[in-house]
Amino acid sequence: MGQHGESFHACAIFEDLTTRERQVLFWCCHGKTASEIAMLLHCATSTVNFHINNLHAKFGIASTTYIVAIMASEGLVLIEPPFHLAKDHEHIDHDDLHFTGRRPPGDVGRNNSSFE
Repeated sequence: MGQHGESFHACAIFEDLTTRERQVLFWCCHGKTASEIAMLLHCATSTVNFHINNLHAKFGIASTTYIVAIMASEGLVLIEPPFHLAKDHEHIDHDDLHFTGRRPPGDVGRNNSSFE
């Protein structure tokens, strides 16, 4: 994808996406599943899969992950790490249960179940 002609082609395809296809692509870039995207967009999972299939057809690529990688490498979408993996949050107070709602593994004297 790094060649100028191919990059321009990816940009052109991206520009021609419908609003809904862009919304679905945005949530795919954030690691959401089709059912999660359906809840976020207030539609059926089959509708999300319809748009994902349209993305595959328009880009000529059968992998949503690969489409996301191409879009990110071309700078067409911004992929940010989840909050808990962001560099700004390296020094997390693991005793603060408001961060994840769970205690870290090996926390002595407490229930270590991850299903609390």
